[in-house]
Amino acid sequence: MIGNAMVISLCDIYENYIRYRKPKQKRKEIKIISDSVIEQLYVFYINDKKFDGKMNVRQKVVEKIKNATTNHVSNEDLLVLNSFNNLLRRYDEVFGKGYNDYEDLLDEFINSILRELIKNITSHSSLVADRDAIRLRSFL
Repeated sequence: MIGNAMVISLCDIYENYIRYRKPKQKRKEIKIISDSVIEQLYVFYINDKKFDGKMNVRQKVVEKIKNATTNHVSNEDLLVLNSFNNLLRRYDEVFGKGYNDYEDLLDEFINSILRELIKNITSHSSLVADRDAIRLRSFL
C-alpha cells in the first residue's frame, strides 16, 4: 500500500508533532511526503502506474468509491479510499501557491486529514502487523 520508508517519514512527522505541538518539518517537506503517499495509494488502488495530476487522481478515487459494491471493495479499503478522497479534496487549500497563513491550515491537515488517512492505512490488514506501522499508530 505505502512503502516502509514512507511509514518511517510519517512517524517522524507525528513524533515531532507530539513533542513540539507543531511539525518540525517545513510545509514543503510535508507536501513532498503527502505527494508520495498520494502516488503510492494511487498505484495501489487505481492499478495505474501513470500518475497524471491530482485532479485526475481524485476523479478516479471517487469513481472507485462509487463502484465499491460492484468492484467488491472491502470495508477497510473503502475507509482508506474515503480518507484518501478527503485528503485530495483539501490538498490544494493547504499546499496551493496562493498567499495564505498556512500555519493553521497545516495544523488542521496534520491533526485531522492526514491523521485519519494514516489511521486507516496503518489499520489495514496489509500493514496491521508491521512494526513501523504499529509505531506510527502509537503517535496517532
